[in-house]
Amino acid sequence: MRIVKYFFLLILVIIVIVSVYLKFVRKSSDKDLVDRVSKLMVLPNEVTTVATVTDKSKLGDAEFFKKAVNGDKVLLFPNAARAVLYRPSIGKIVDVGPIQTSKAEAVPTPASTVKLRINLALYNGTTEKLLTNKIEKSIFSNIEGIVVVEKDMAKRNDYQETLVVDVNNKYKDAANGLAVDIGGKVADLPEGELKPDADILIILGKNHP
Repeated sequence: MRIVKYFFLLILVIIVIVSVYLKFVRKSSDKDLVDRVSKLMVLPNEVTTVATVTDKSKLGDAEFFKKAVNGDKVLLFPNAARAVLYRPSIGKIVDVGPIQTSKAEAVPTPASTVKLRINLALYNGTTEKLLTNKIEKSIFSNIEGIVVVEKDMAKRNDYQETLVVDVNNKYKDAANGLAVDIGGKVADLPEGELKPDADILIILGKNHP
């Protein structure tokens, strides 16, 4: 029994060590990437968010992503409102563009591509039963950092379009990204709907994913 006990203790220690190591390697990898790109151009002096293009088909027709391929890295600089598209396979910068200047020039960044920490509320704006549960499991359980904190029926059940609401006007880019992901549109909180205790509200309409 003592041997078995020590064996399981050893396994637990190994798991902890590996977890810490992988977390360290991930952080080092991002830093190494930023260091490589900084040798090719002068980067803004701020904390950088690094995202990976995993499915170009979800990026829409944004000019910034026309030259992108799966595997490219996107370096986001929120304060400078700039984004850098870098291709590790050839070690070159593919494009540089604005994150947000105007609605016409905005770079829509799908939520599935960028690391987010968002509390999400889902309202069912249709007559379809259990729709919020279905959408949560099929879509949002696969997006890192998205936490569904509230699910409810909307005050109306005749919404034709799926609406994405930046509840407190703090997550504009994330709202735009989610709208790209699910084929919805960004909108203000409709009159009569309750304001949820969340960062972003999605009201599912008949055109839901």
